[in-house]
Amino acid sequence: MAQMADFGRFHTRPVAKVGVTPPTEKDGTAIVRRKSGAGGRAGGEAGNPAPDSPAATVDWSALTADERTALKRLNRGPYPGLDAVTAERLLALGLVASRPAGVGISRAGRELVIATLLAARLDHSGEPT
Repeated sequence: MAQMADFGRFHTRPVAKVGVTPPTEKDGTAIVRRKSGAGGRAGGEAGNPAPDSPAATVDWSALTADERTALKRLNRGPYPGLDAVTAERLLALGLVASRPAGVGISRAGRELVIATLLAARLDHSGEPT
């Protein structure tokens, strides 16, 4: 008589719901992806961008030294030393966004800072590094 296969070593996974990305494990912590679409962006409707668009016309040279410093620091993370007047002006320009944890840099603000830093790097070296 032939031996029966040992099926105990096989594991089954539960079937996930359609359209839901299951969390994955990396270094012992769960990583969860956000769904795109409705509710995907703060302040935006499904398919509509968040209200960061006014910054498209803001030039780096039009900002004060304090505003430039604030944007550079916000680009690295939270900036608890940001004064209310500067925060309000940057918010009106669309370069920062009001978040539950405080003021944070917006996508437009981040793009402006990165473009400015990259341009400065190119100006000083003559070639990209």
